[in-house]
Amino acid sequence: MMLKMTPGSCFKFIFNILLLISTYSVLVFAGKPIKKITCEGNTLNISCGAGVIHVIRENYGRLSKNVCTNGIVVNPHLHCMAIETPNIVRSRCSNMHSCSIPATNSVFGDPCDGTSKYLEVEYKCIASPAAAKQTIACEWTTLNIGCPAGYIIDVLRVTYGRMSGTICADSGRVRNQFCQARNGYEIVDLYCSYQQQCSIPALNSVFGDPCPDTSKYLDVQYQCLPMTTPIKHAVACEWTHLYIGCDPGKVISVLRANFGRLSSSVCNYDGKAAIRRDFCSSDRSLTVVNGACSGQQFCSVPATIQTFGDPCGDTNKYLEVDYICS
Repeated sequence: MMLKMTPGSCFKFIFNILLLISTYSVLVFAGKPIKKITCEGNTLNISCGAGVIHVIRENYGRLSKNVCTNGIVVNPHLHCMAIETPNIVRSRCSNMHSCSIPATNSVFGDPCDGTSKYLEVEYKCIASPAAAKQTIACEWTTLNIGCPAGYIIDVLRVTYGRMSGTICADSGRVRNQFCQARNGYEIVDLYCSYQQQCSIPALNSVFGDPCPDTSKYLDVQYQCLPMTTPIKHAVACEWTHLYIGCDPGKVISVLRANFGRLSSSVCNYDGKAAIRRDFCSSDRSLTVVNGACSGQQFCSVPATIQTFGDPCGDTNKYLEVDYICS
């Protein structure tokens, strides 16, 4: 039997297909980073299909005793980083649809003789190189990011430290030019992802101090993506419960969650909250909220240290969640 469609129903059908494609594109190009690891002597392969590769971070060497051991006796050298890794990986992979990189000393040099190494790359697939924007803030200032109305921030790459001798070099303290905080991406992701605008202090109290004898800067690359589905935001102060929900027929999909503190103004109504940290985050936040809420129409989560652990005992905390109903 042949299905007959009126002009109106045909238009609606095409509109729904285009909306589905648009939503799928945002999911593909705004997802969490993809991490790939290959052991020394092997080749790491990356592919983004129709999109292009945007490298978030990379290392050839060893930062963990649990990766690529394979029964090999490993010299206990766990801060082993080939200094040319960023240049090599980006020159071979950035803005390409796919790339392959041998994880060998002949490509990267040997940053720690006597230690078995591995190549680790985190990346995102983005629509085009033109989508990426960049902004930089010197240490002790604040970095501000904004997207037009109807668009949200998708964080692509973050460096807090120093990878250049000329950026923010007025102080003259540029002794170390290969220096970056290891958790920079995760911190900026919490502040900015899925927001229309955000502000991040370029401070050691937020990112840690990767090189005490060197003046640093915060360098963020990001893209602005159309918000195809309204993003809901909910906050619960410490010792209360967070309640979120969706209309009938829809369920919660958690995008971002943090139990800790990213702002001095939230849950500080009388200005008397104990706030001694510029940044505070429980690494269990997303796992706990996902487990309680994702796929549910309604959920409740206690904003307590019993639920999330205590990431900063000297600071009053709160739970904040970004989610969509789908």
